[in-house]
Amino acid sequence: MNKKIYSIMFLASYMLHINAMDYVINKKSLYVGATALSAGILHWGAKSVWGDNYGTFFWQIAKHPKRIGAFAPCSTFTAKALTKHIKEKANNTNDPIYVLEVGAGSGVITKEIIQTLESAGVPYHVDCIEIDGTLCAVLEDTFASDQVSIHKQDIRTWQWEEKYDFIISTIPLMQFVFDVEDVQTILENYKNWAKDGAVVSYVTHILIPHLASWFLKGEKKEVYIKKMKFIESFRSNYLFDTQKVWRNCAPLYVYHMQLTVQ
Repeated sequence: MNKKIYSIMFLASYMLHINAMDYVINKKSLYVGATALSAGILHWGAKSVWGDNYGTFFWQIAKHPKRIGAFAPCSTFTAKALTKHIKEKANNTNDPIYVLEVGAGSGVITKEIIQTLESAGVPYHVDCIEIDGTLCAVLEDTFASDQVSIHKQDIRTWQWEEKYDFIISTIPLMQFVFDVEDVQTILENYKNWAKDGAVVSYVTHILIPHLASWFLKGEKKEVYIKKMKFIESFRSNYLFDTQKVWRNCAPLYVYHMQLTVQ
């Protein structure tokens, strides 16, 4: 949605709210109505950016911040950037397309993947990995089908024999929940699960990883920098496309890597 439309929408909601407060004593019904309207507009705006299940995702962030490892769900703008190359291939082939989504969360990216493949009319299968049980249940209720499988698994220990054309990852590799060995295992898994020429797309926050390293000391800083260098080295070997997504909380780089499998 256009930024100007968002600005007008939220300004109108805010003005209704403020004007209603001037009459709160004598006009309680007006205040309640304006507040409800404001909440409705905010809810509609949030759904258009973060998808239908954003509330569940934020609740899980509050309950399990380390496990979720994100400020907010990825935006629909990020979803379109991550699925860019899926769309390109789907529109130019009749062959089945196999996709692995790692860290499916509330399903913003999942929805975009499915819609992209359905629109192209190609045969497909999508495997979604999510470690959080509550979010897995939401994904199961919303997306599970013969073409879409939901797996409550830890990507570090998941065992699978399928080979994929695309791997979409939104797990926060730079978060402290992952050490260097974890990152090495995850990236090696991606190589093992990729067909030759498969595209691996993942996100990382703009500036935040580098800024975070400034506030760390001692062993934590050494581990953090080692992990960052390993990811950057892996990326430099396969990177062929980079996008910036500013309309996300917080803004992201979307990296697309094409793996050559020996």
